[in-house]
Amino acid sequence: MLRWPSSCSAILLGSVLGSLIAPVPILAQVVPVTRLERPTASYSTPFSHLIGLRELPDGRFLVGDRIETSVRLIDLAITALNVPPIRPQVGGGYVSGPVPPYRPSDTWAVDPAGRVAVVRHAPYRVEWFLPGQPRPVVGPTVAVQPVRVGRAEREAYLDRLMGSGGFTVMQGGQGQAVRPPRPNPNDLDWPATLPPFEGPARIGPHGEVWVKRNQPASVERVRYDLFDGQGRLIRQVELPPGRHLAGLGDGTVYVVRQDENGLQWLERYAFRLPAS
Repeated sequence: MLRWPSSCSAILLGSVLGSLIAPVPILAQVVPVTRLERPTASYSTPFSHLIGLRELPDGRFLVGDRIETSVRLIDLAITALNVPPIRPQVGGGYVSGPVPPYRPSDTWAVDPAGRVAVVRHAPYRVEWFLPGQPRPVVGPTVAVQPVRVGRAEREAYLDRLMGSGGFTVMQGGQGQAVRPPRPNPNDLDWPATLPPFEGPARIGPHGEVWVKRNQPASVERVRYDLFDGQGRLIRQVELPPGRHLAGLGDGTVYVVRQDENGLQWLERYAFRLPAS
């Protein structure tokens, strides 16, 4: 059974442990940047709303689709794999929807060994909480250049909101996308600046933490910061325009591209961290 530190619930809520952590210097450094240019493979069937991906040891992978409520087993080495989608039996119902725009918050991820990586937004840094250790390993604070939330950033947020399918209503194991009208940007409570990152953190097969950075709307490529097991920023990876990270494998990066019809297409890129 997986055991987290006894204080883990307090850790993830960002409570009293902040006072136990000594200040660390702000990190202002130049790190290598890797640009992913061309996929090594693409899946020929689109998804409605891809929500999870797990690579298997033999190179195949499982992909979940929230709207279709199915799981596909995919093998990119052949043109088609005759495995029907798995549709889990889910009862009850719930509605998921948008959150306030650009809301700053911490995020976290857990690796197979039970280590918890917490990404703080203020200050921007990574803290590792290790099983059996009362104090975290605190990485250096990463310098963040404030990005003002202007008209372009507001419109970019609303574009992503409308392109994501809006709300998904689940009832009796079936999902149905409900697309509300585009909100009036003047009706929303916008922050003055973008938070340093967005979305969940991910841990790669070699223990590196992937964090998606927020950037000005004029920047087309999506950038991810990579942190090591000491919380140090070691590399940045840039995806082609219009893509976002779907999953990580051993030497592979799975990326989703959404077309003008809202369908999502899966691509695989080759990437491996250089040996330290």
